[in-house]
Amino acid sequence: MQGHATGLHSTRGLLVHTCNLHLLLQQQQQHRRVAARPLAATSKGVDVITEGRMHLSHDSRVLLIGPNAQSMLQSLQGSEVQDILILQEGANDLAEPSALAASVLGNDLQPRVWSGTLANLPAYQGPFDAVIFSAGLDTRASARDQLLAAALRTKPGGRVVGLELSDAQREQHQLDAHQVKELLRDLPLRGGAFVEGSHFIFQVPPGYQLQQGPVKLWGDVAPGFGRGSRKLGTPTANLPPEPLAQEIDGLPLGVYFGWARLQAGPEHPPDDSAVHPMVMNIGRNPTVQDEGAITIELHLLHKFARDFYGSHLKAVVLGFLRPELKFGSLDELKRRINQDKGLAAAQLKTDLHMQHKDHFSLS
Repeated sequence: MQGHATGLHSTRGLLVHTCNLHLLLQQQQQHRRVAARPLAATSKGVDVITEGRMHLSHDSRVLLIGPNAQSMLQSLQGSEVQDILILQEGANDLAEPSALAASVLGNDLQPRVWSGTLANLPAYQGPFDAVIFSAGLDTRASARDQLLAAALRTKPGGRVVGLELSDAQREQHQLDAHQVKELLRDLPLRGGAFVEGSHFIFQVPPGYQLQQGPVKLWGDVAPGFGRGSRKLGTPTANLPPEPLAQEIDGLPLGVYFGWARLQAGPEHPPDDSAVHPMVMNIGRNPTVQDEGAITIELHLLHKFARDFYGSHLKAVVLGFLRPELKFGSLDELKRRINQDKGLAAAQLKTDLHMQHKDHFSLS
């Protein structure tokens, strides 16, 4: 009897799940269409793609943005890239949209279309090996904001590319080396430049590595404001920034990751004093306070047995994930913190960053 009841419950659950999935497919089908006939790609865009400067392969996932996206599609398919998402921001972005993609779950290896803005693109559609602005950046919006949105959706080592800049874009975005450096100052992008006024190629550093190499920090853990544990569920070890002014000089406000070791007292179990992965924020916490003082807050990805105020902490900072952002609510901030923790944990498992744990030393 109990088994029979369980079977009925499972069947009902399956029916509900199937109905929900059917509704999800119907909703997402409204946003996923593939152009029936790709246009011929412009020569400069073809050159950037076919010359291998974006390091794409048949396994790459590419995001195309802008009114020339459809014209780039043929070139990408010619280079064996199949996993292509076209971001349709306006009603006229694509000509003759027709046949629906066979799958609408975002993992099908074929061209597909999503209607919306880059800022609202769901995480499951990425991350991308390349984000291509097919007609350059939108002159109506901040170049920095557009590049940041693209960088946050690009894999480490991936490229953010702008093709076929218009006359207005050439005038607005024809930047010298110093201006390009300033534009990228607090973005997780590196290298490149605006090439010949016609296109640009930037890269998210492999492993999000800091350009200057590992940065070492240390200090006694000071009491914070209690926001990490009380409001965000993310307890932090706060280091006084003043003694570390030289070490953090040149680091933009934002979110970093690396390894840290707390020299816990005898009241702590030995594991509390091991080397642990950590995520760190250097900033003013604009979501929870206005014009606050700069703080250095480290969240070690480990559950400590008890509070550790006053304990000495050493850390090595290895990667930069993103600049500090102001979120619309604490819930938005919590979601982003969880994403940051996931990205950091994944990167710290790679050989590139694991070597610093194996040779952890701040001497």
